[in-house]
Amino acid sequence: MENNTFSVGDEVTLKSEGRKVRVEFGPFTTQMGTQAYVIKHLDGLHAGKSATVNGRSLERGPKFAVGDDVLVLPLDTPGKVEAGPFLGRSQATFYVVKYASGTHIWVDEVALKPVLAARLNTFSFRGTEYDLNATYVDRDGDTWTFNGRVSLTGVPRMDCERLACTGPYQDRTLTTVVGAYGPLTKQD
Repeated sequence: MENNTFSVGDEVTLKSEGRKVRVEFGPFTTQMGTQAYVIKHLDGLHAGKSATVNGRSLERGPKFAVGDDVLVLPLDTPGKVEAGPFLGRSQATFYVVKYASGTHIWVDEVALKPVLAARLNTFSFRGTEYDLNATYVDRDGDTWTFNGRVSLTGVPRMDCERLACTGPYQDRTLTTVVGAYGPLTKQD
């Protein structure tokens, strides 16, 4: 029998329902001597509600799903999960990731990081507060907007909105845009 231990914040599957839940507390030992967790339902009829469950009723799901935006290490190259997970010969978990160029790559799960949308509507850099819902104009007159992604260190990523802006002008960190093309002026 496999003994899984989960940590607070882990998103796992509740076997009885096949639904995603998040571990809120635990593990702890019940009066009956079993390992239990407090979980919060993330979807379905009980979304947002908490419950106490036996640890054996939880299982780890795949780390990524088809359609997830990811960063491929070591260069933090953005991509999208196209297929997977697959169990390789080495018993490692692999995914097929597609880069913006259209190239596909077979990647070990440990070389992938999720791209998380910024939780804040603003970001401060060098004493300036940037509104991530606004459009900014650089010194050359090109416009930049927040694309919903952040770097692994939490820096918002921007896209140049001009049609001629392709390749290196997409998915740039705000700090890079300010340093290379700033100052940025908020467009009304």
